[in-house]
Amino acid sequence: METRGMRAKEKQHNKSGRAGLRSSPRRCAREARNNKPGGCDADLPHHVVLEIVSFLDTRSIVSGRCLSRAFSSDAPALVKTLDFHMGQQSPSAETIKLFPEVRQVNLDGNRDLVHAVVAGLRGWGSSLRLDVSLHDSVPQKEEPLSKTATTDLCALPLTELDMMEVVIEFPPLLPMNAWRTLQRLVIRDAFLGDESLESLSKSIPEGALPLRHLDLSRNLFGGYDTVLPFADALRSFPDLEWLELSACRICRGSGDRIVRTLLEGACPKLRTLDLSLNFFTNGLLASLCEGLGAPGHGLLNLRKLGFGSRVTGDEMITCFEKVGKALAAGGLPKLDFLHLQGDVGPRQVSPVLSRLRGGACPMLAMVKLERSLHSTLGEDEFGAEDAAQSMFNLVISGHIPHLREVHALGMALNEGMEKANEAGRDSAFYRARNQSTWHHLAVEGKARGVQVFV
Repeated sequence: METRGMRAKEKQHNKSGRAGLRSSPRRCAREARNNKPGGCDADLPHHVVLEIVSFLDTRSIVSGRCLSRAFSSDAPALVKTLDFHMGQQSPSAETIKLFPEVRQVNLDGNRDLVHAVVAGLRGWGSSLRLDVSLHDSVPQKEEPLSKTATTDLCALPLTELDMMEVVIEFPPLLPMNAWRTLQRLVIRDAFLGDESLESLSKSIPEGALPLRHLDLSRNLFGGYDTVLPFADALRSFPDLEWLELSACRICRGSGDRIVRTLLEGACPKLRTLDLSLNFFTNGLLASLCEGLGAPGHGLLNLRKLGFGSRVTGDEMITCFEKVGKALAAGGLPKLDFLHLQGDVGPRQVSPVLSRLRGGACPMLAMVKLERSLHSTLGEDEFGAEDAAQSMFNLVISGHIPHLREVHALGMALNEGMEKANEAGRDSAFYRARNQSTWHHLAVEGKARGVQVFV
């Protein structure tokens, strides 16, 4: 309920004469009616984000679907970002074109909203960052974007394109003109299949392109014949720093082609490589480690490595010791995040961590070893203490000053850690645990600021 104090405060605010454009809602509507055709009458929704200098009182300028004459003539040049959400009225092309200086458009809605905005951006001349997501809808029930919308979308002068939870189908041989300007491309959770990836790969023009960030995670592609042209197309991205292909259906053959292409120097500036949760085996892991041992390989600048396998009936990745050997030999000197997944248990933890403590990766900040299968307690009991000892040796190593987290997940090692932290200092029960490796690990980790997750 509006109080007398609130009305007085608002009245005082209106008398303050703050610099900038001012217009009351009533005046706004009156000026909108008096404008000539093509003027300020627009169907811009209330939720549009206007990045306007702070002195501009937008609340008094924007009223419903009408824009004042002053706003229509002066403010559009200050607007840099448009933000649209589902549930609001879809904007018309004429409305979007009122703001020629826009450089970023955010969409979080449904297919119809995407179509409307893309149609409004058709023929846009300035570089754009476009962020599209369908978080408020169910992707499985959404129809793919129309071919017209997809064609218009890819013809825009985009510097960044994020497609999250959007069902998208690239028609065969779609010309992706945006590759000439695109620096970031994210098509994640988009049900991108083999045919779509093949079309996307064939659309990549030859020659060096400016792309720096590529994320195609959580999609449905992975066949060898499909991934082969994609792997070859990576050579067109000499400035690529981020490549994420996690949780797809990439198997050993297609994964091996990607890894070999990168090791050969296709993307020499690559800093992040995530191939987790695909269908890999020890054979691909051996190829990776062999390449890391070669002098001058193409992943020397890598900062993050995510590598692992989903649960399958085939041979799971277990030989992580080879990765430890490759790293101990200086295979990835700038690495700061190592994430390995597979059928790894306590017995495999110790060899990997023991190799890392020597300091060949002095920038290392996080090590995560994660088991993809359910743990078998009977088998894990024999290696739990060795795993704790290897963690302890890594934590106290003076060669890794930046270490902050060590993870050994899915191996039921938490029981030993919980016992080591139990209270009761005066009891013989506590004194026995006080001598355990788990206890020393917990104490030393806390002292050095290293968190241990088991």
